[in-house]
Amino acid sequence: MKSKTIEVYDWFDIQAEICKEMNIDESQFRDFKDSGCHFYKWCDSKGYGNKDPEGKSRGSSQIWFKEYNQSPEGEASRPEYIDFWHLAINKSVIPDEMHNDSIVTMFAIEDYEEDKESYTDGVDWKELFFNAYQKVMLKIDPNYEGVSVSFSW
Repeated sequence: MKSKTIEVYDWFDIQAEICKEMNIDESQFRDFKDSGCHFYKWCDSKGYGNKDPEGKSRGSSQIWFKEYNQSPEGEASRPEYIDFWHLAINKSVIPDEMHNDSIVTMFAIEDYEEDKESYTDGVDWKELFFNAYQKVMLKIDPNYEGVSVSFSW
């Protein structure tokens, strides 16, 4: 019996193509709206140094983190954390059964044009991502048959 050869795409290659389509690099997307370093910028705005009164570093400071969580300029004003990974998982583009060193089937979004709002939540950067995701996936999977994608980090 002859085995069928299946082409497997790497998620990071697909992600790179999405970045090209969006005309950005991945680090720009990951740090979009400064979501990843908001706590540190908040500490700077308060004039805090690198060590809290207990001698703990910013990243370990429970004192400053508690204050950040209660401050209207802190956690309440933090932009939504953005990266490809979380966005794709949150919108079920990446299947739940995905884990490190796995191969899963991903699809172009058949109902994207009709249900665009549910994917983008009316937010510009999400629309940019999903428009690019759809274009890239349709190049690979124009018939909505599914694409084998490898995840490994």
